[in-house]
Amino acid sequence: YVFHHSIPSLAHPVPVKHKPLLAVVFSSAIGVSFVAYLCVGVVVSLYFGVNTLSPSNLNWETYRGRQCDHFNSAPPIYARVISFFVVIFPAMDVASAYPLNAYT
Repeated sequence: YVFHHSIPSLAHPVPVKHKPLLAVVFSSAIGVSFVAYLCVGVVVSLYFGVNTLSPSNLNWETYRGRQCDHFNSAPPIYARVISFFVVIFPAMDVASAYPLNAYT
């Protein structure tokens, strides 16, 4: 929805001589996003398999890092930061669309 809704407003301030390049810019953005999400989807499905939670970012809620004793110690700070970032990212990504919608 945001993509369909925002294209005209994003394209409007571009000078007329550069408008033909917009197709390349928007197509590239879609292509890069597709490849990124495809890679994430393949890696998550291969690593977590049939135990993948939905949404898949919740699988990282219990991430404890590589060097952590999983039963007797608290996870290292880097593991907590990574876990927090991966779990909260989808909500922040959705929230980031609100300023774009407000502008358009």
